[in-house]
Amino acid sequence: MQNIPRRLTCSKPSTDLAFNTSVSTLISTLAAQLAGPRPDLALTVFFGTHNEDSVSRVIGEMKTHGLVGAGYDGRLRIRNDVLGKVFIAQLYGKPF
Repeated sequence: MQNIPRRLTCSKPSTDLAFNTSVSTLISTLAAQLAGPRPDLALTVFFGTHNEDSVSRVIGEMKTHGLVGAGYDGRLRIRNDVLGKVFIAQLYGKPF
């Protein structure tokens, strides 16, 4: 195996841009699918990240598309049809 890059991106800013763009695309696609004629076929997404900013990005996109909202106690509540459709995991290790 020759000339295969170790990383898909070469810098933290380009990695962040790729992640953020993917989050926006995936969450908006999920919202559209859940609102469509076959919500049972909506995709399931898994986001893995090293940092809190990325988690906030996912939650922010979910708020923007109405997939989460404030509960009676002020805490975020995920819509019932979104349960089991979005997962977020913390990755350990140094990304760069």
